[in-house]
Amino acid sequence: MLTDKLGLGEIAGTHGELNVWGEIIDPGGQVGSGMVEIADQLILGGAQAASGVLNISGGSVLAAQVIAGQGIGALGTIGVTGGTFGSPTVTLGGTVGATGELSVSGGSFAATTLAVGPSGHGSIAVSGGTFAAQDVTVGNPNESNAVGSLTLSGGTTDISGELVLSGAGEAQSITNNATLNVSGNALVNLSGSTIVGLRDQAVSGNGIGAINMYEGSLIASNVIAGQGIGAFGTIGISGGSFQADSLTLGSGGNAAGSVTQTGGDVFFKNLPCLTRRVH
Repeated sequence: MLTDKLGLGEIAGTHGELNVWGEIIDPGGQVGSGMVEIADQLILGGAQAASGVLNISGGSVLAAQVIAGQGIGALGTIGVTGGTFGSPTVTLGGTVGATGELSVSGGSFAATTLAVGPSGHGSIAVSGGTFAAQDVTVGNPNESNAVGSLTLSGGTTDISGELVLSGAGEAQSITNNATLNVSGNALVNLSGSTIVGLRDQAVSGNGIGAINMYEGSLIASNVIAGQGIGAFGTIGISGGSFQADSLTLGSGGNAAGSVTQTGGDVFFKNLPCLTRRVH
């Protein structure tokens, strides 16, 4: 199936759902490849209080742009249990008051640019299968209502470019609007830079981020906890294996970062700049 644009839940208060599995049979009895290709936008929950659901258990879905949760009070949900789903640009929770959710328990998901909770609430849960992305941004330090989370409890996650965990909040607050949680038998590979708490000149908020390591395995290249004036990043390790080629705590101005280990295995090849404690 080829279409320019597909919207599920684009009228206020409505619900739309699309289920894709392994084969598509047309009225003439011909069996197709089970491919859905969207040349422009796929919008799930695009209107106020509307909801849109995409379930993929086989076949493949390709879209030029995906927005899950665009209307106020809207909900956009993507579930991948098999097959493949891919898009150059994916946004989860694109509007204040909207929610976008992605779950991967099987099959594969791939994106080039992924924004998780840039304005509303965005969440990703990977419990199986393969999750791959180039650049991922979680949270938004300029928007107090923005909340983003990555919860990895299984499967394989590969982020080849930059991962930024940065939300609005106070450095010592127990509430964090940008988090990465690793547990279970998750395998996580972060090949580019991982920034936990980022504030640049264009950001008005503090820029707070956190990594919570409970179980599983995480291998990272370059990790920075706290980058930019007022930024703060925390890394808590209570189990599993956490490995990084380099670690910087507090980079620029009064930025701060901390690593707390209460269990598990931790290995840093190089510690170029420690401005806060490592337990």
